[in-house]
Amino acid sequence: MGIGNKFNSSTPARIKELDPYDGDHIVQIDGGEHHSIALTKMGAVYCWGRNDEGQVGLGDTYGDWRKKKAKEEMERLEREEQEKAAQEAKAAAEALNPPEQ
Repeated sequence: MGIGNKFNSSTPARIKELDPYDGDHIVQIDGGEHHSIALTKMGAVYCWGRNDEGQVGLGDTYGDWRKKKAKEEMERLEREEQEKAAQEAKAAAEALNPPEQ
């Protein structure tokens, strides 16, 4: 939100980075359900909020990050499953053909 922490807040807070700068100031503000956009007199655009669908315009998305993490988790689970299957197959083979003593 630009207020210096990651806590949810329902109280308006001043964002110093949006204060007038060399005669520039916010002239229009708009937003969606979880993001906001501000336009300055000189044409600068500021965006903040959730970015899971790229709505903030940073070139990446939280949705992409979630998909990447989900894929990594699926790959990890598949590796564990394959390792377990290999261990079980080895144990079954040893049970059928015990080592001679």
